[in-house]
Amino acid sequence: MRLSITLVALTLPLTLPAAVHEDQLRKHMKFYGISEEKVNAETLAKLAAAKAKAEAPETSVDERQKAYAEIVQVMGPAMMGALFPASQVQNLAQTLARSAEYYSKLPDKKPFPTRYTPPGKLGEVKVAGKGSQSLLLIPGFNADASIFDEFMARNANRYKMVAVTLPGWGGTPPYQRPDTFNPGKLTWTKSVEQALINAIKENKLDKPVVIGNQQGGYWAARLAATQPELVRGAILIDTPTRQPMYFSKDGVTTPVPFEMRQQRAMTSPGTLLGDLTLRFWTDLPTTEKRLREVKGWAVPYRAATKDEERAIAMSAKAEYGRHPDAMLFQAEYAATDLTADLKNLKVPILAIAPVHDDKSPQFFTLFSAQTWEEFLLEHTGVPVTLARWYNVRSYLTEETPRELDEAVAAFAAGRPVGDRFERTFLVRPSPRAELDQMLSNTAIHINYGRPGIKGRPLAKLAPPGQVWRAGADEATTISFSTPVKVEGRDVPAGKYTLFYIPGESEWTLVLNKVQTTWGSFTYRPDLDLVRIPLKPSPAEHQERMLFSFDDIEDKAGTLNLRWERVRVPVKIEAGS
Repeated sequence: MRLSITLVALTLPLTLPAAVHEDQLRKHMKFYGISEEKVNAETLAKLAAAKAKAEAPETSVDERQKAYAEIVQVMGPAMMGALFPASQVQNLAQTLARSAEYYSKLPDKKPFPTRYTPPGKLGEVKVAGKGSQSLLLIPGFNADASIFDEFMARNANRYKMVAVTLPGWGGTPPYQRPDTFNPGKLTWTKSVEQALINAIKENKLDKPVVIGNQQGGYWAARLAATQPELVRGAILIDTPTRQPMYFSKDGVTTPVPFEMRQQRAMTSPGTLLGDLTLRFWTDLPTTEKRLREVKGWAVPYRAATKDEERAIAMSAKAEYGRHPDAMLFQAEYAATDLTADLKNLKVPILAIAPVHDDKSPQFFTLFSAQTWEEFLLEHTGVPVTLARWYNVRSYLTEETPRELDEAVAAFAAGRPVGDRFERTFLVRPSPRAELDQMLSNTAIHINYGRPGIKGRPLAKLAPPGQVWRAGADEATTISFSTPVKVEGRDVPAGKYTLFYIPGESEWTLVLNKVQTTWGSFTYRPDLDLVRIPLKPSPAEHQERMLFSFDDIEDKAGTLNLRWERVRVPVKIEAGS
């Protein structure tokens, strides 16, 4: 069932006169709150000419990028209130040019019709199944209800199911734009939440389990947090507690606080300038053909599933069916943070965090697991379970259908769902390594990457005074099966990330309670368990970084980090 209201059909020519480009730019500025005083008439005319050139089919790729760079250099500061670095100008211009190149060369294209989904409604609603337990299924952005088709077919006798499509995706109309852009108001986001509540009531779902994939998990979590009388619980698949948004100060990277996220989303250059991207509607076969020709366009969908053909088909359907206004919806989502919503959670949530295989274009993406680990460390007693599923990609409906069915059945029955599969690695430039050592009855395990020095200064790879991952790629982890003493400091049994802070005469060992993170880029010092000063010493050259245990006694041993011409020892004693 698709619900929409047709307001007016666009009949603009595909090659627009300069006056139309100027008018579009004025509307763009007004929508984003940019005063016309910041862009005078002469400059506006130049921008309109650049925009016309950037969108013309005959413009070369290089000239197209130069034209967008001219727009970015003027509009960026007007929007952000500050000059863009040259690298950012070129990156944005390249992205806009790539998109325009794609759409300008499409045959049989036409402007998107202006249609809107009414408030309180969803883009599409599918109903299936006749079981006693109800499920509400919510896809993420760039997908539609069809990603749940096979799941619903397999489970038709087990559940009554409603699958939805978010407005603006899957060929459905978006919600109407507000007069001005303010992601902090969460206008569209709140509309979706109310529409989901309406769908539960209208379809007579009795205490459904709400399952959300990627961004769809945000609304699943919101319903669990705000509607405990209406839903039984929620399963979130590859949904972080917040979107990655950080700021750095004095070498320390810190998550942007919730009250600042809205302003960041409001002034995101990608959001503000991406709205200028050339977009047309074309048929699905043409879209798929072009995606096969344009290298890298389907990359996000290769992160969804290992099946290459399926990834391209999903990418084509999403590109064909996504309304241009949907990117504003994404900006609102970037401003959200589930942390405050979940503090007083009363119904259970299962957060399944896929840890991608090495062939995935997002093999380094550990953010979903990391944010839930951080949340659980800060909010004990909240009914949230984190399950890490290794070597799978984001769409478990595609990747592990049998295991997903089992997890949903277990969660609905109140049974635990835990980690699945084993983490494996391909050959990497910095090979993965493991070290195991028994000290009395204590098992110690270290997992790390072994970078080579390759003639480079150690200070360049492990900068003095900065937190260093003690290896390569994923942060190094160390686990203790029983309580231990590290340089005389008590450390409980458990698994920790192991960081070092190098220095000339003193290094610092850091044990951090977050277990899953890539490098030290999003390191949270407030979640440190302990920091311990260590004394380095000169050593013979070690080309590849190495951890080893030496001076083993019955209940104690020395863990040595060796790299280049440095050795950093730390004494570890088994607990009694």
